[in-house]
Amino acid sequence: MKKHLLTGIIGGLLALSAGVALAQPMGPGPHQYQERQAARNYNIQSRIDMQERQIRHGMRNGELNRREVQILRDNLNQVRRGYRHATRDGRVDRAEMARLDDMLNRNDHMIRRMANNGIRRF
Repeated sequence: MKKHLLTGIIGGLLALSAGVALAQPMGPGPHQYQERQAARNYNIQSRIDMQERQIRHGMRNGELNRREVQILRDNLNQVRRGYRHATRDGRVDRAEMARLDDMLNRNDHMIRRMANNGIRRF
């Protein structure tokens, strides 16, 4: 009797645990996609903000002249326009993300190159 009762309890627990395991979502759900999308959007916005701070810093300490600042800010404005266009439908696909990353990488390289080119403001 005890053996049958114990077998029944173990079988019931196995069936219950299998039901719970099957109730878990399979793969990424829509909420996980939205979280990843928000993280990507935050990454783009934080990179834009960081580059703006680098430009202001370079302008204040004389590493960047007015013309260089204008070029770099024009580039950042282009990135912002591209970002607004990419997020118009509520999400940024891989191609749009790659294009924005490339634009930010090139501008970051230009900031470093212009800040260290030896041309200083008086």
